[in-house]
Amino acid sequence: MKNAVASGVIVLLVFCLLKPQAVFSGYLYGTDSSTQMWKIDPTDGSKNLISGLGFYVNGLTYNNDDGYLYGTDSSAQMWKIDPTDGSKSLISCLGFYFNGLAYNNDDGYLYGTDSGAQMWKIYPIDGSKSLISSLGFYFNGLAYNNDDGYLYGADSGAQMWKIDPTNGNKSFISSLGYDFYGLAYVPEPTTLLLLGFGVVMLRRKH
Repeated sequence: MKNAVASGVIVLLVFCLLKPQAVFSGYLYGTDSSTQMWKIDPTDGSKNLISGLGFYVNGLTYNNDDGYLYGTDSSAQMWKIDPTDGSKSLISCLGFYFNGLAYNNDDGYLYGTDSGAQMWKIYPIDGSKSLISSLGFYFNGLAYNNDDGYLYGADSGAQMWKIDPTNGNKSFISSLGYDFYGLAYVPEPTTLLLLGFGVVMLRRKH
């Protein structure tokens, strides 16, 4: 991740398309290497600065049940962030560096992968967590597919996996060819697409 920090690009993006009535609906939200949060129009890439967060965000996801973003920082803390103004509240110190973070709107929990290649189930109210499984790989991006009930992850070896959130069992999907540092499951009115944001940080595997 150090290369991504130095590059000055937006390092994590998440679509907020799940609440049509919300004023922030239909936009991307990203945090940059200067710890600022941006609102981004996906149609043309134009962006507006929301706020300076004051910390570097490693994992970012949207909770469509309460309308807030949830982020983990480089100090192993989890934050609840208002996408309208960037105001934030500390939830908990997780004790681990989390890079992948995804919200499961079917059970109301966050799922995260830590620097030790372990997957955790996290309660968003207080940050309490339970270990699900050791995945065996360090995951850079994680997303929940509410259509099939599985998590999808991009690992540090440029591979994509389908992961059962109940037990951590995983199946290999494909070699992506690049390291992906952002992954989001994007709902549309009638279809759902899984997108990896390669513009975030791409490094060609030789």
